[in-house]
Amino acid sequence: MRNGDAENAEDLGHEPIAISARTVSKGFGVLFGVVFVSLLMIAGLMLLLAKVDGGMPTVNAPDIPTATPPGVPLLDSDQSGSLRALRARESKVLTEYAWLDSEAGIARIPIKRAMEILGESVNPAPAPLNDDRAN
Repeated sequence: MRNGDAENAEDLGHEPIAISARTVSKGFGVLFGVVFVSLLMIAGLMLLLAKVDGGMPTVNAPDIPTATPPGVPLLDSDQSGSLRALRARESKVLTEYAWLDSEAGIARIPIKRAMEILGESVNPAPAPLNDDRAN
C-alpha cells in the first residue's frame, strides 16, 4: 500500500492506521475527572447525613462485648460435644424411670414399657378357648 492510499483510506471513512495519543489522554482525563467528582459528591453526602443524624460519619466499635439480643442463638464452639450431651439427655429421658410429680403420682417410664402397656390396652390378650364345645 502506498502512502497516498493510507490518506485516502481515512478520507473514505476507514479507521486510521495510528492511535492518537492526544485522544487517549483526553479520554483518561475525562474518566478520572468523573470518578473524582463522584467521590467528592459521595463524601459530601456522607457528611451531610452525619450532621442530619447527629453522629460521626464513621462508627467506632465498643471495646466491651454486648449481650446478644433476644431470639438470637449463642455461638457454640463445641458443637459435637453439645450434640453428645443432648443425645445423652434424650436417651436418659427415653430409657429411665423418674418422678415428674410424686405428690400427684405422675412418673415418667421408659418408652419401651409405655409401648407395651399401650399395646396391652389396645389389643388385650385373647381369652383361652373353652373345650366345653368339644364335649
